[in-house]
This record gives sequence, C-alpha cells and structure tokens, in this order.
Amino acid sequence: MKQKMKLESLAAEMLIKKLPGTIIRKLINNEEFSSFSQLRLISYKEIGSFHYESILVALERIQKRGKRVSIFTKDSKHFFLVRSPEGIRIVNAENEDDSRLIHDLAFLYPDKDIRLEALNYVIKQCWPSLPSRSYWLRILADRPLSETEFFQLISDISENPGRFKSTMKNSWHCGGEIDVATFFPSSFIYYEALIGSSSEGMSAEDWIDSILIPKLEQHIDLSLSDGLRCALALNIDLKLSPVKLVSDIPASELLVALSALVETHSPLILLGIIEIAIFHLDSDAKFLELASEALERLLGKKSEESGIIYAWIMMPSIVKTGLSRMSVDEKFWHYPPYWRGLAAFAHANILIETLEMDSKEAVDDFTGWLDNLITPKEVSATLLDMRKEPMWRFWDMTSLNLKDMIVGRLMLIKNWRVKSGLMFTNSHLVDSAIEDLDGEGSLLSIRRFSPLQDKRRIESMDSIEKIDSDLVTEFFSDIIDELGREPTGVVWKKLVVACRVQCFDSNLFDNLIKRVGNLTLEKKEKERFFNTLESAAEIAAVQRCKALADAVTHALVKAAGKFSTALDAKIGYYIILMSSGAIIDDSDWTEWIGKKMSEYAFSVPKGEACQQLLANLDDLSSLMKLKVRCLGRARKLAVSGIN
Repeated sequence: MKQKMKLESLAAEMLIKKLPGTIIRKLINNEEFSSFSQLRLISYKEIGSFHYESILVALERIQKRGKRVSIFTKDSKHFFLVRSPEGIRIVNAENEDDSRLIHDLAFLYPDKDIRLEALNYVIKQCWPSLPSRSYWLRILADRPLSETEFFQLISDISENPGRFKSTMKNSWHCGGEIDVATFFPSSFIYYEALIGSSSEGMSAEDWIDSILIPKLEQHIDLSLSDGLRCALALNIDLKLSPVKLVSDIPASELLVALSALVETHSPLILLGIIEIAIFHLDSDAKFLELASEALERLLGKKSEESGIIYAWIMMPSIVKTGLSRMSVDEKFWHYPPYWRGLAAFAHANILIETLEMDSKEAVDDFTGWLDNLITPKEVSATLLDMRKEPMWRFWDMTSLNLKDMIVGRLMLIKNWRVKSGLMFTNSHLVDSAIEDLDGEGSLLSIRRFSPLQDKRRIESMDSIEKIDSDLVTEFFSDIIDELGREPTGVVWKKLVVACRVQCFDSNLFDNLIKRVGNLTLEKKEKERFFNTLESAAEIAAVQRCKALADAVTHALVKAAGKFSTALDAKIGYYIILMSSGAIIDDSDWTEWIGKKMSEYAFSVPKGEACQQLLANLDDLSSLMKLKVRCLGRARKLAVSGIN
C-alpha cells in the first residue's frame, strides 16, 4: 500500500510539472486532489525544495528552543532555519556566511505577532494593494497557514501588479526573452488590485460609483502617491477625472505627491496632473509651475525626453493586445466589456511606465509584434462585445485617437480658464496640438473615446452631442445624393463616423438598405464590395437597425458563391458577426446568428473557403455558453463543403 501511495504521489508530481500555473492553483485549492498528490514541497531558487511538514516542525522547535534548527532539502542538502530580528533565515550548514532572509516562512510560524509582521511587510511591497489583505489578516491572526493556504497566499503575492512591475523591469533591463504571456498576466487577482472587482449585470455608471471610486479612494487613503498613480492611470474618461478624488487632500500634500509623479512616461498621468493642478491654482502658485511642467512634458519639447513621444504609439497597441487576450480568456467572459477595457488600460499604463524605449525603430518593432499577435478568435470576441458597447471599438484606438482624447480634455480645461479670465503658462501648446490634429483630419470627440460606453445607445445621447436639426437634414440629403452618384464610395466612411454622433432617420436607412440590396460582387471591385458591407454592418450595429443587418447578410449570401479565397470567407463571416450587433435581445440574437451563419455556410464555395469558415465558426462556438450555442447546422454545412 505504501509503495502504491509513493507511486501515486510521484505520478501526480510529474503531472503538475507539465500543467499551466492557473491549473495548478485550481488543483491545489481542491482538497481531494491535495490529499492525493501530497503537494508538500516549498521551493526556493538556488537553495532547494523542502517538505512542508519539515518546515512546520522546524519552526515549532525554533519557537520552543529559541535556537537554530537543522533542516534538509529534498535532495538531502543541509541547512539551518534561524529566527533573526529581521525574520526567518535559511542558512547553509556548510557555509554559514551563505544565508537568505525568507519572509514568507513567517506565515507558518506559531507566534501570531511574527505572522502579522510578515503580512504587513508583504502588504507594503504590494502596489497598489493586496486585494485579499483582510482575508489573510483574519487567518494569520488566528493561526499559521495550512499548506493549501500558504501556496494560495504566495500566488496572491506573485500576481500583484507591484510584483509584476518589478519582475518585468528586471527582465526588460537584463535583455532576456519575454513572451507574450509574460507581458500580459492572465490573473483576475492582478486586475482586481488595479481596478477592483466586477459584478455581473451592473452598468458601468453603477460600477464606477459603487466599486471603482471607493477602491481608488481606499488606495489614496493608504498612500497618496501610490493611490494617485493608480487613479491617474484610469483617467480615460471625464467620469474618471481625478479632480474630485483629491478634493479633501491638503494642497501642500497634494503638491508634493503630484511633483513626484510628473517624471512619468504616461500621457494619462500627465493629463491628470494638469487637471488637478489647474483646479488648485488659487491655493498655491506652485501648482501653475507644475501644470506648465506637465504640459511641456506632454506636448512640448520635453515629450521626447519624457518618453511621451513613444507612449502615444505604444499605448494603443498594448491596450488592443491586452484586451484581445482577456476577451478570449474563459476567466473573464462573464465580466462586462467595460471592465475588461478599463483593466487593459490600467495594465497598459504599467507597461508604459516600465518599458523604456529609446528609438522609434524599437517602438515600431514592439508595436508591430503586438499587432501581429491578434488572432481571429480575438477579433470574433471583440465583435461580440459590440452588441453591448457599440459606441466604442478597441481597434479604433490609434495614437492619433489617443492624442485626440487627451488634447480634447486639455482644450476643455483651457476654455474654462479663459472664461475665468486666467491663462496658464505655455497653453499655446494646446492650440498647436489642436491645429495639428485638425490638419490630420482628426475629429475631436472626447465623449466617445472610452470603453465605459456600456449599453449606451445612439438614441440616448444628451443634447450636448446633438447636431442642429437643419444641419442634420441637409447632411442626410447630401449623403443620399452622394450615394446615388457613387454607391460604394467614400460616403460610407463618412457615415461610419456620423453613426456614432447622430441618429439616422428612416429615409436615410431606406436608402442605405436599398444601396446594400443592389450590391453585386465584381472581381475588380471586390475590395469596394467588402468595404461597403463592412461599413453598413458597423452602422447597423451602432444604430441598432435590424433591417440593415438583414440586408448586409443577404448581400453576402447572394455573393458568397463567387468567393475565390479563404480570406473572402473570413471577411464575410466577420461582417455578419459585426452586423449581428443590431440584435439587442439575447434570444433573438441566438436565433438570428444561427440562421444567418447557416445560410452563409450553404452558399460559401467548397474547399478552402468552407474550411476557413468552419475554423471561424469553431472560434465563435467556443466564445458562447454551452446552453446557447446555435451553430450546429452552420458547422455541418461547412464540414460538408470541405470534402
């Protein structure tokens, strides 16, 4: 029997070494598995692995005897455990000058004060906080950690943003190989530490008020500097402007904290510093100097020195890649898109602060690598998110749009100060940036640049965003005339922009549906055909027009027999999925997407086009809950077309 148990334990240990970290943690938390596998090894780099019971016994002896106690690693290396004023040390028995302070062993120490002291040490090292702090405080105040609890606490600590940042910085400066998984943690604990937890079904506004703002206030109470760094990194929307968060902080303390943060590489943090400083000009003239310094670093000659010139390029790619990876991670499926979007921004800010780039070539290589990582499944997940947040798409985020949002916010601040009869130094930098953006054809639309547009509908926009009705009527009339002259021209791109700022009327929709219905696929005009349908699908999703979505899919099904490549089939699949955003009700959407994908699969040519479509349908199925999967018929049709 003992031999069988040893073999079982060995088999389990071999299995564990091959498993991903997330699976290991789930198994460790399963008591039945824990007792079977006998996970009793605590390992330290360059020292070795110790059995959990051996460490526990040694610590109990230290408490009773007050002396060092011998302990042996799994491969029989001899060490001493020693209690020192700094904590628990592991000392090499063959060379007592070779010792290492191991803080986490104190979590197993019999004395409560020692355990709590170790936890307080850890909490100070965790930025911005350890979310499970109160849980571990309660346990450690009562007793030493069990084996499973010990590994769980170590996991919580290792997944903390502060630990990630220090590890990433060391790896980056050492020039070692860093894979994409290292750049983008797949840990709820990590993101919860940055933005707080989420609640299924809670709107963005309710979540901000009840969870995010209290979380940021707690961070600021614990540490003004660390709390501000965390809050300013989320300054992507007027709802999250940090001004209100620090309204009760004494001006002198605020000035010191902000001055320490102005050396940042992050444009979001600099924007927040400027906003706070401008609102505190009356309390201390030094706030004016601070605002001017931050603005110079953000938009002036110091932007290259500060790294902001590279942050404009890097941040959008980091956000897109991070959000894409979260969107296909099963752990994050039930969290709303706005939560994942904000988590992606918070993480991007950490990477911007950590990775130091010294040339545009290096930045272009890095962002090019990130952009090429996005998979078809991630694109599908993003299109699914459009049903919930049609007003914001992550792939619209470019360096130009990021600058657009920040400069737009600065313009509001400047206009407010001008109305008050006050100007701040080097405010001309804002005017120059606005001129540059206008020259590049950018549309200042700061009210749309945010992943916090949860469940927002075009018809619910407030009057500030409305356009004068006469101008709208004239615009629509011109659009209809232009469609008549060139049914697949640049006019569709104008409509894609307009669909997020103005409700379309029935006359315009009738014309759009008619133009889409008349589309035919000509070999020389294939790109125009797909571009037009993609624009129409996006308009249908944003404006919630089911009739236009139906027209788009009908045009695709009608033309699918002429597709000549796998790429054609994939583009058509994406367009149908995007247009499905027009269907709001979940049950209606399930029926609609199943029917439309089946019609499409029946029409797609046999061979590689069907094979491509099957791969896309498999991706889509894997992103849907089992009980609502509705693509069985479409998959069968695609399979039948492969052979």
